[in-house]
Amino acid sequence: MQPPSDDDRSGAQSGAPDPERRIDLREAIRVARDRISGSKGAYMAMAGFYVLVLGGTGVLFAVPIAEALFPTPTDAPVLDPRADAIVVAFLALASAPFQGGFLAAGLARVDRRPIRFGFVFRHLRMWPRFFGLALLIGLVGVVTAAWGVVGSMLSLAVSILLGFAGYFLVDRHLELGDAMIHSAKMVAANAGAVAMFYLLTAALGLLVVATLGIALPWVVPFAAIGTAVLYQQGAGLARSHGDEDGADASTRP
Repeated sequence: MQPPSDDDRSGAQSGAPDPERRIDLREAIRVARDRISGSKGAYMAMAGFYVLVLGGTGVLFAVPIAEALFPTPTDAPVLDPRADAIVVAFLALASAPFQGGFLAAGLARVDRRPIRFGFVFRHLRMWPRFFGLALLIGLVGVVTAAWGVVGSMLSLAVSILLGFAGYFLVDRHLELGDAMIHSAKMVAANAGAVAMFYLLTAALGLLVVATLGIALPWVVPFAAIGTAVLYQQGAGLARSHGDEDGADASTRP
């Protein structure tokens, strides 16, 4: 059987995640660490492009328009919540076309397939679903910002629960609502492992700061590939990842 293409993996199948499937965090870390080699250049190029798009959108459009519509007093510590919502909408719109390609790159690396910068332009047609997902998560953050610590925790919980919805969009071609439901169920069934992985990536983020960015080419692919492995395991799609000497991964039937 031929392996799935880069554009349309055989994950187009729908269906709920296996509730009995559990994430093997140690295996996910091992696979992510193993797949960093050959990924750093492409991931840094994609991440740099992403930062340029978001930064340019924020500086040139989002913030000026938000400030013009809802001026913030000079002594105010934060933007007006309505201005925040406008910024969130602009950033969600700017990033939506490229989110699917970034996630697809992680899935490809899990299968030991090569990736390149052009991956970021794949799945452009799925931008409305990614826009809806990013807008929802962003607006939850805006609404709960005034609730202090409780609001921050709630916003973080929503972000984590929906954190795998994008993979269900790209890999199984689900509708947005179904993808969010499947992601929440998967995270709920593997809350401990998912939380530990996010804590690990947060610690690695501190390492990036401590090394003045030197660790970034290793941390970005590790986090992206590791998250893709968690998705495959938690959704019941994990297959043999081969051994450390480079054996090819088996493909999903």
